Parts: sequence; C-alpha cells; structure tokens
Amino acid sequence: MSDIPPPKGFYFKLKVSETLFPIQDQKGTPSCWAQSVAFLVGYELKRKHKDIQDYIASPQHLIDNLYKESNAVKFFKKGPNSNDLIPCSLAEMEYYECSARHALNYIMVNGIYLESQYKFKGKTSNKRMISGERIRIEKIQYFSSTPSKNQVKKILQKGHPILAEIYMSDSFSSHHGEHVYRTDPGKPEDGLHSIVVIGTGYDNGELYCEIRNSWGSEWGAGGNAKVLASFVHLVGYIEGAYLEDE
Repeated sequence: MSDIPPPKGFYFKLKVSETLFPIQDQKGTPSCWAQSVAFLVGYELKRKHKDIQDYIASPQHLIDNLYKESNAVKFFKKGPNSNDLIPCSLAEMEYYECSARHALNYIMVNGIYLESQYKFKGKTSNKRMISGERIRIEKIQYFSSTPSKNQVKKILQKGHPILAEIYMSDSFSSHHGEHVYRTDPGKPEDGLHSIVVIGTGYDNGELYCEIRNSWGSEWGAGGNAKVLASFVHLVGYIEGAYLEDE
C-alpha cells in the first residue's frame, strides 16, 4: 500500500458475505451483464428485507429472455476449440452479449425469478417456462454524468452496490492479487465488461474502486479487485426490491 495517507476516513467497502452471495463464474460465456445485474437485485432485496431467506436472483432467467427483447445483442456459438466463441446467426445462437442497462430495464418491467425457482443452467433456451415469485425493483438510478468520489461513497454507505463497466484487456483478464490494478484501461474496440463496485478508497494518492467480478474466486483477490477509478465507468444503482407472486 501507499506511503501517502488517503483523505481522512475516506475508505469505505460494503460488507458482502460470500456465504450469502458466493462469487460467480461465467466460465467463458459472455454473461457478465446477467451475473452483475442478478447480484445487484439480490443484494438489494436482502438489504431491504434482512430476514428473507430466499433472495438470490437468477441470471439464467435474464439469459433466456433478453435476446428476444433487444436488437442490440451479438450472437455466438461454440467454436472448434471449446474455449472459443464465434459470431453466428440467431438461428445458430448458443450464447449472446447484452448490456447490463438493458437487463435492469427488463427487470423493471418484468421482474426476475429467484434462482431457487428458475433452476435451469447453460445455453440460452426459449422453452423454459415456470411460474412463481419474482423479484421486483422499485427504482433505477442511472448516472447522467460521472458522479464525484463523495457521491460514490455516499451511495455505497447507504448500502447500494453500483453497476459499472470496464473496457477489456488481457492484463485485466489475468489480474491477480491485492494490489490496485492500474496497468491498462482497455479500449472500446475490445468491448465492455460488466462489474459491480462495492468499495472505494485511495492508494498512492490515486482513487480506486473495489469491484466484484464474475470470473470465479481465482481471479483478482478471491473474485474481487481494486481497480483505478479512472478505468471504471459507473452506470447506476437500484433502490428498493421486493418479492411478488405471479
């Protein structure tokens, strides 16, 4: 850590129990947007209703439905190498990219199933139908401009994780350790990756965001990482969530 002291009392991090919210692993699929938004919604439900026992939102519910709701998605199928995804048509699609913002808007209208009820996993399918309780959200607060560091801290102190994005790079993909990631801000042509900001602080006089990723616990420091704040593009957060029977 730095020899330069941070502004007094500035550091803050949400207490995110990995027992209550295990780190997810998207396993090479382009589903960061679904994983990030599902965490955001489940966390808000648990924050508002602390005694509730069933609160984990289903990313698969989003994955199975969002491609039907947007023209702004990119379709993929597995390549000859099982680790590769190649572009394809809708008819051939096994996976797809979508924006986290679009996923939040979908939940605002339709809600999202609990993972305990929507137990499907794997490739996208439009044949999975269930009925039961859905999580509903009350309000989405998108940022029209970059919020100040004090605004970010205040939002976190109120108990709201913040949806964010970062441009992809090889060094970010392979990042490990407790140190602040400041190697490569990435480029727009390399694509955006959805993450969740859960903390903020200073290191060596530079502001950083502590993020929660969806690449498993081997990435970063147990699945989280400190990233230079200028690399992180903040999207928004939600206020209020509840369960509703269909």
